Amino acid sequence: MKASERGALMEAGEILARIYIEENINRLVPMSFPDERDHVMNILSSALQTKYNYGYGGGSLVKNLVANKLYESFSSSDSVIQKHLCILAAGIEHISFKEIKEKADKIWKDNNPK
Repeated sequence: MKASERGALMEAGEILARIYIEENINRLVPMSFPDERDHVMNILSSALQTKYNYGYGGGSLVKNLVANKLYESFSSSDSVIQKHLCILAAGIEHISFKEIKEKADKIWKDNNPK
């Protein structure tokens, strides 16, 4: 995988993570602070990179989330992530590599016009 393709995939994953969190987060547990939202989006983005093997692999928390080991994820996470484990687990399941790839292709085309 070329660095430019990996970069487009990473950007696409971040965008889709942000969209997913913003559309779904307040249905479960409202965010107390704006940086909580960023923290949750970063973890979801890292989990997508780990699950679909592009970008950087996550640490133990992210690997446990991707493996659906929620007890281990809960015990190794901070209070913000503990509060939002449900939305993270749902995002990992609902955002497909196909969606990420389609978004990455669009980003690539937008950044490299003919």
